[in-house]
Amino acid sequence: MHELEDFQPGDVVLTPSGRRAVIQKLLSGASKHDPFARVKCRYEDGDDRDLVTLQPHQLRRCQMFQKNTALRDTFPYERSE
Repeated sequence: MHELEDFQPGDVVLTPSGRRAVIQKLLSGASKHDPFARVKCRYEDGDDRDLVTLQPHQLRRCQMFQKNTALRDTFPYERSE
């Protein structure tokens, strides 16, 4: 079971419906009456307004679609001489 600390913005996850989504924001203690943590996600196959807010235990991580920041450091855009 995943907790809020297991995710960060930019992670790619699978929602309960089976759609892939990118995490936009982590919400902890969103209101006084709702103590549950939430994760705001944007569906990859939708437009920019196609959002869903779910609890972390409802999400599954997609390891093969995570951003690879090491590539940016290995292959710079500008050539240094």
